[in-house]
This record gives sequence, structure tokens and C-alpha cells, in this order.
Amino acid sequence: MTTTTTLPHETAAGPQDRASWQQLLATAPRSTDSVGRATIQVCTASDGRAIYATVEYATWQTEEEEG
Repeated sequence: MTTTTTLPHETAAGPQDRASWQQLLATAPRSTDSVGRATIQVCTASDGRAIYATVEYATWQTEEEEG
């Protein structure tokens, strides 16, 4: 029997706590936006579209969850 773990970026809600943000930073697809900033997928819309934020924001959010 294979157990599949749903990663934070694969959910509609995205990461909800520090551990989820850390996992997101380690596993989510990355890209760049139209002005060249590094981006990372933070969640998936109900229609399957990937929703991205800047890596800077995701890193900041991880630090905010720490305390």
C-alpha cells in the first residue's frame, strides 16, 4: 500500500504553520515573475491553477510563524 502525502502547495489553503512553510520552501515549484523576482508556488486553486508568491514573502512568512 502506497501512502501519498499532500504537500502544502498542492492544497487550496496553502501552508498553515511554520512546518508547512518550511516544507513549502523545500518542495514547491519555483519560477520567476514578469520583473525577474524569484517566485514559489504557495497553493493550488480549485481549478488546478498554481498560485505563486515571491520567495522573499514565503521566507518572511516562515520567520513570522516562528514567533
